[in-house]
Amino acid sequence: MVEVSAGDIIVTQELTVVVTDDPTEYGVTLELEPQYIELVAGKSADFSVTVTNDGDASDTFELEAVGAHPEWISFDAAQVSLAAGGSIEVDGTLAVPDDALDDRYFLGVRAISQGDDSASDEQDLTVDVVGRQHDLQFRLVTGEPTRVDIGPGEIASFNFSLENRGNSADTFTVSFGDAAANWAAAAPAEVTLDPEQETTITVTVTVPTGAALGEYRLGVIATADDGQTDRRRTLTLEVEVPVTETHSLELCFTMPSGDCLSQRALEVAIEQGEIQTGTYGFRVTNNGNSDAEISLTLTLPSGSTDWLAGFTDGGGNRWYVRLDPDTADYPLQLTPGGQMDWGALVINNHKLAAGGSYAFTLTAEVFGQPGTAQQLSVTVTVTEPDAPPPTDEEGGGLPAPSLLAVLLLLGGVALRRRR
Repeated sequence: MVEVSAGDIIVTQELTVVVTDDPTEYGVTLELEPQYIELVAGKSADFSVTVTNDGDASDTFELEAVGAHPEWISFDAAQVSLAAGGSIEVDGTLAVPDDALDDRYFLGVRAISQGDDSASDEQDLTVDVVGRQHDLQFRLVTGEPTRVDIGPGEIASFNFSLENRGNSADTFTVSFGDAAANWAAAAPAEVTLDPEQETTITVTVTVPTGAALGEYRLGVIATADDGQTDRRRTLTLEVEVPVTETHSLELCFTMPSGDCLSQRALEVAIEQGEIQTGTYGFRVTNNGNSDAEISLTLTLPSGSTDWLAGFTDGGGNRWYVRLDPDTADYPLQLTPGGQMDWGALVINNHKLAAGGSYAFTLTAEVFGQPGTAQQLSVTVTVTEPDAPPPTDEEGGGLPAPSLLAVLLLLGGVALRRRR
């Protein structure tokens, strides 16, 4: 009981005091991960806040951002309730506006107990804002030409490599300049790339059918989304009357001088029992207007084209055959007007070759152009030897002159020449 007196006035007030052995305590602890963020202006980053109830009773905590720019920070949950000793992780987001200056900013996160607003904790968040940097690499893919010949109404395509070399995602657009700008289209014409990401841009040029002949330039420009950072590449288009590609060959037997023989089919006669080696030179000329890959094929009398295996006639006799050059693995390469004038076909018959005619056919052809085939042939005819003249016993005919008669005849000729 408490008494208060003032002169003759006395006031008595009774107070009740309750004493407990274990009063409620409130407390909170915060953890931030990370506590340092480097960020490009206009971009955002995530961080986490772990809230722990250090009190001995359930409590609710308010989360708030503090520091230079608290408006840059937001939370998935601004209020959390926890049992004593409990903890929870809350996601936070830092969003830096586009107009933020390059600088270091000190922000923070605070948690306040609703049970006792004097119970709180605060953690710092340091932010370095980096200015956005635009940069790119724009170039023709290796091997792509910068100059092409093209005819009116024709189409040409070019592949470019585009890489973002800035420090943030950027959206790039492709545009065109110079005289041929209206002839070109890009796919894609706009693309967004992360830093160091690369893509291929295909530029297709369609020359109008009525385009005047001459040289045209085409500027291809890739521009970052700031509208100022760009790279330009220039293509040159030579518009001319298209030349129709033609393929034509000349194949001929040659004389020792290298000149062509008019004959395209040669015939050779051999008596049985004789061996004859025939070497037949030939020349191939590319009369077309483009480079040509040419094959040479030798067809044997058997119909086979495997001359390396040789030729065996009907009597089982193997002939020696050779074709030079051998184009089975390495085609003959000739530019327009080019010649190969050292070709040779070698045929060596067998001594016991069976009688008959044997045709060897040489074919020259541009690969993929069957209409260009040209042929030469060599026909070897094996004949039976002439029959010996009849003897006296067989009758018929005059007797053979004696050796004495022949000597006398020769002596008379010599005598007349001396006179």
